[in-house]
Amino acid sequence: MAPNATGIKELDHQKLIRLCLGLLDISQSILKPKGTMLCKFWDGSEARLLQSRLKEQFQDVRTVKPQASRKDSAESYYLARLYRGK
Repeated sequence: MAPNATGIKELDHQKLIRLCLGLLDISQSILKPKGTMLCKFWDGSEARLLQSRLKEQFQDVRTVKPQASRKDSAESYYLARLYRGK
């Protein structure tokens, strides 16, 4: 999922981070312990907030950038593994 881009970099970044945070909230009722979540984000001021929230819920959180992604693209993914559960 991704929000419709407005072309305003910081606004688009914030919308995508909010979407990922919403997914994290939903994942708590969906994921089983040791589950995995992958979310796309655009680099910006709130990326570390998302990363820290993921680290609260998952044992392993990594930033990944697929080879298919352009080198100059702000697009990256957080791969969150080993959901801690409730």
